Amino acid sequence: MNVNNMDNIIYNTIGEAKTIELSNKYNNNLGLISENEFNILKTKLNILYNELNKIKNNDILVQGIFDKYYMELRYLKDFLIKTKKSNLRSFHDKIFNNIFKIKTRQLPIGITKIFEKFIKGITYFENEKENKEKVPIYHRIASCGNSSEDFRKKYLQCYPNNNNQTIKEKQMHIYKCYIERLIYDNMFKNHSLFFPEKLNNTNINQNQGHKYQLSERAKNFNSCFLGMKIDIDVEYKGQYPVKLIVYTRKNKELLKKETFIKTLGKDALGNINYGGVVTVSTLENGNEIHRFQYY
Repeated sequence: MNVNNMDNIIYNTIGEAKTIELSNKYNNNLGLISENEFNILKTKLNILYNELNKIKNNDILVQGIFDKYYMELRYLKDFLIKTKKSNLRSFHDKIFNNIFKIKTRQLPIGITKIFEKFIKGITYFENEKENKEKVPIYHRIASCGNSSEDFRKKYLQCYPNNNNQTIKEKQMHIYKCYIERLIYDNMFKNHSLFFPEKLNNTNINQNQGHKYQLSERAKNFNSCFLGMKIDIDVEYKGQYPVKLIVYTRKNKELLKKETFIKTLGKDALGNINYGGVVTVSTLENGNEIHRFQYY
């Protein structure tokens, strides 16, 4: 497969779809777009599908293409779902179900995918992977779960009548869940600064649902770690987090400082990816320990 050729095919297809979308908005959805415009897009979609079909059995290459053109494909998927033209809509299943094996209606926003890749080997490990994709990944069972009341009571909230073993199990759950929520919140704010929707955007927050869940997880953490508090710092290269520092305090005294460092590189297709090794240092009781972790 010619990578430069794929560049042209993807961008030509997206360009035509955006032309139709803008024309539709300009004409107030009155259906004034010529049939020729739709036929041009259909031809380009057919070229894209045929090119992708050549590599459909090469999982590594398919994933590489998906990562490289993620934002463009996200737009195209949404466009094909919304279009009223059945001869265009049929390409949704051909491309996204048959080639990319994407069964969900929507693709997550870009930071959600970066978040999942960043926490691999830090808080997220291969044995926690589930058959059904969780978006964001902190909704997996090993972390925050589905946010239901039953899950919270069983895994995230500690009670005075819980025995020591139950407390330990819940502490592992809520510690991982809360840190991942904090990382995601930090990334959301950084992403909003990196790609601001408004030039004067000074009050950057997630939506009310995310903010509520973050505050609830803080309460759960306090129920399992009485008097303790964790804060994080995240360092970035552009929009990609590369360093996480977790501070654990009790009654304002620093008990532990953990630092996790990941490296960035590019694959053969030019995609930015994380290396497989996480460098970890832990400072506790005046002693510093170094180790490596893997997904």
